[in-house]
This record gives sequence, structure tokens and C-alpha cells, in this order.
Amino acid sequence: MTPLSEVIAELNNRFGLGLGTSDQILVYQQVVGLIEDTSMQQIALMNDEARFGQVADDRLDDIAAENAERNTEFMKLYFDNNEFQKAIKEAARKRAYRLITEPARTRRWFGCARRWCGRPVGMRSDPRGRRQRPTGSPAAPDPLPSARSLQ
Repeated sequence: MTPLSEVIAELNNRFGLGLGTSDQILVYQQVVGLIEDTSMQQIALMNDEARFGQVADDRLDDIAAENAERNTEFMKLYFDNNEFQKAIKEAARKRAYRLITEPARTRRWFGCARRWCGRPVGMRSDPRGRRQRPTGSPAAPDPLPSARSLQ
């Protein structure tokens, strides 16, 4: 599957646009709308991709309109409610700082331990905490953070 960053680059080349990361997020918002739709889940599980696409293309128009309305409501709430705006700013600021100062290649989540380990991906530690040789070269990180890293 082509990464969204490449899809956006192709759209930029093809239509002379200046789309960027925030536009990738808007596209992903449409994808999430399809994924969360239980009827679309059933259609995908019971059909091939071509048949799913026939139904999904029509549903995407509705999803895009719903998302636009929801985004408008969000922006109205953001600018009309100071407490809401303050909460959003705090959450966004903290996540942005973490994503900027802790690049994906140096973050590793240990879900069962509920803690971050700052060693680079591909590095192992022996039981005494000393670093060992890399286990392999890490893949280039995706330009968009995962949904889990934004939580």
C-alpha cells in the first residue's frame, strides 16, 4: 500500500498543489470514518476490494461531509469556549513537544510495563542495563506519528 505521504506528493505533482502533513491527517480522517463504519466493515469482510470500493466511494462522500461538519463544530467550540481551548492547547502542546524532542527512532513503548525506554530501536540491553550491538538497522520512520503516539 502506498504511504499517504506519497499519495499527497502525487496529488501535489498532478494538480500543482501545496498539500502537506496536515492534509495527510484530513485524508486519514476519511479512512478512519470508513474503518469505524460497521456496515463498511461487513462489506469489506464479505467482498473483494473492487466490490468494497464501489460501496466505499459513495460512502466517502457522506463521511467527508460529516467530518467537515464535525470539524466546523469543533472550531466553533474551540474559539467560543476558553476552557475547551485551554485544554486543547495543553494537550496539543505536550504532544507536539514530545514528538519533536523524542523522535520515533528513539522511542520504544513497552505496553505491559507502561513506560518509555529511550534506547534507539534495534539496540538491546543486557540484564545489567548495558547496551549491546544493534540488532539491525531500523526502518525509516513514517512522517506521520501513529495514532498510539498521539495519545
